Amino acid sequence: MEEKLTGIYLTYGEEEEFYVFVDSKNETLFLAELPEGKIFDSKGQEISKDDLNAGDTVELYGTGAMMQSIPPQYGGVKKAILIKKGNGKIADQYQSLIDEIYQAPNPDEIPTLSIENSQTNGIVMTSIHPCKYNWNYTDKAGKESHKQSADRLWDEEPPEIVCDTKDKSLNLYFSRKPKSITVKRYNVDGSISEEEKLEFDGIGIKLEDVQSDSTYEIETLWENGSVQYRFKIVG
Repeated sequence: MEEKLTGIYLTYGEEEEFYVFVDSKNETLFLAELPEGKIFDSKGQEISKDDLNAGDTVELYGTGAMMQSIPPQYGGVKKAILIKKGNGKIADQYQSLIDEIYQAPNPDEIPTLSIENSQTNGIVMTSIHPCKYNWNYTDKAGKESHKQSADRLWDEEPPEIVCDTKDKSLNLYFSRKPKSITVKRYNVDGSISEEEKLEFDGIGIKLEDVQSDSTYEIETLWENGSVQYRFKIVG
């Protein structure tokens, strides 16, 4: 049986590219992945995520399970209904909550990657540091500068992510919106086994069916340059 959760849609980020919901009764934030092709207005007409505006009230129908993340995530959303149009004034009421989870990055900061997955002990979030980057930026004085990773970062052993449950998916969360994301899976001998493009959807990116004893590389492009991350799946 599907359960309903009502939330106010909020956006944030440099380009308002991220979204989150607020439970107005408890004044707490929660994540929920809006299902493509299953978003409707109050008259039952299909709409898209792009039709939603900050301050809109949305009913979410899902499993009722709230996953342990920060903010918590309402999982298994099967349908979303826009029941009331809002405006910026409504959204502004919850800006202090947004400020608790997001601060605009400095132009010289290399984007970070966090990976969330299901493990035997529960939901685990793992920080993955860049192993290679080329980053151009303009500092506060207006001077153009450049950052490049040291060779030793690439040579370091990649961090391990334990996948020891039936759920072999990963949720990828970037601190800034990438222009493109390419995922490569490497065999033990170093050859590329798989390569695919992923799309950013406003919360994170789901990587399905990862393979144990495989090394993954995430290549990202941004306005300021390129960043690569690596990790190994075990379990």
